[in-house]
Formats: sequence, C-alpha cells, structure tokens
Amino acid sequence: MGVVPSHQHPPLFPDDEDADTASGPPDLRERVVLLNREISQQAEANARRVAALESTVQTQSQEVSELRKAYADMYSLLSQMRSGGSTSAPLPDFPPPPPPPPPPQTDAPGTGSPDADDDPDYV
Repeated sequence: MGVVPSHQHPPLFPDDEDADTASGPPDLRERVVLLNREISQQAEANARRVAALESTVQTQSQEVSELRKAYADMYSLLSQMRSGGSTSAPLPDFPPPPPPPPPPQTDAPGTGSPDADDDPDYV
C-alpha cells in the first residue's frame, strides 16, 4: 500500500477557500434546499391548521356557554312554575344546570403541546 501523497486525498479540515467544495456535491445541496423548503411549507400549513382549530374551539366554547345559560334560564323558569302553583299536568323533573367549566389553562411555551412522546397518533 504505502503512503499516499497529500495532494491525492482531500484534507480532513478544509481551508475556508475549500469550504464550497467540502459541503457536498451540488445535487446533495439542492436536495437539502428542497427539503428545507418542504419543511417550511409544512410548518406554514400546520400553523394554518392550528389557527383554524383554535377558531373552531373558541366558537364551540361560546356556543356551549350560551347553551349552559339557556339551560339555567329554563331550569329557573321551571322552578318558578313549580313554586307558583299547580298545573293540570305534572312538570318533568330536570336536573339542575351543570356548573360552569373551569377557566382554560394556558401552558408555558413548549409545554402542553403534543409531540411524538406524548401522543401515539402524533404525525
């Protein structure tokens, strides 16, 4: 085998002027650029999905609050009717309105968000 002259193999630590050739062949660099672009596009799409889901949750939360209030009003009206006198038909028993939900908790950044360790369906 013998000793190979240094001009026949690349140095282990290229100089600054050799940095362009040391970063990989052009097709590999192009692939990295394409993959980075794909990651950015996926991140933007995920951000749009999260925003849409947050909007849906907010809308549904408002609807649930309105339904709880309507139920409480109906329960109150039913209670008033029961105490106000007898009616020709007995009034059905309704359970009392449920207590309001606890306020939403906000997690510190980076916590509470699902990741592959927390959620087996995480993609």
